Amino acid sequence: MRPLSKAAALQDSLHQEKLQKYNTAWSAWEMSRSEHHATQLQQREQFDKLRSDYKTAKAPAVEYFFREVLARSQYPESFPRNSLVHFDESNGVLIVDFELPNQSALPAIKEVKYVATRDQFQEIPLSAAWLKKTYDEVLYQIALRHGTTVAEILAINGLGGSGLIKPGDKLKIPSQ
Repeated sequence: MRPLSKAAALQDSLHQEKLQKYNTAWSAWEMSRSEHHATQLQQREQFDKLRSDYKTAKAPAVEYFFREVLARSQYPESFPRNSLVHFDESNGVLIVDFELPNQSALPAIKEVKYVATRDQFQEIPLSAAWLKKTYDEVLYQIALRHGTTVAEILAINGLGGSGLIKPGDKLKIPSQ
């Protein structure tokens, strides 16, 4: 076997250096991949346990689920977002202390128009009927998010046919 020329030796040296860098990067990627896979397995096990606990109506899992639902619910910016959740395993009742906003939390202006002839902005208010309808829909949205009906919410809270819910009232939400 003949000795390598200087150019070939340099080329071989560069190749070996690149190969070493590649192998180092590959090893780092494999380690990262293994760590990621282990994390995924751990998270999947935690999720499966949470799902199992929820299906068997264990309080921490039920409360966690409904806190997450409330945290991800989209309401107008002016609506309060404070809530407390408690699940009573013995009777299957979920108690949600959710501050219902009063009508003043709803926007009052439908649109703003610019009137060029007067060089002014004109505010167009929302109708009282729209405000009442939108406010009433809050209860329906809460019922839908919790997989129940307005009638069940009214019944469990002893509101019967009146259905009168005032700001500051605490409502019990029946569990599924």
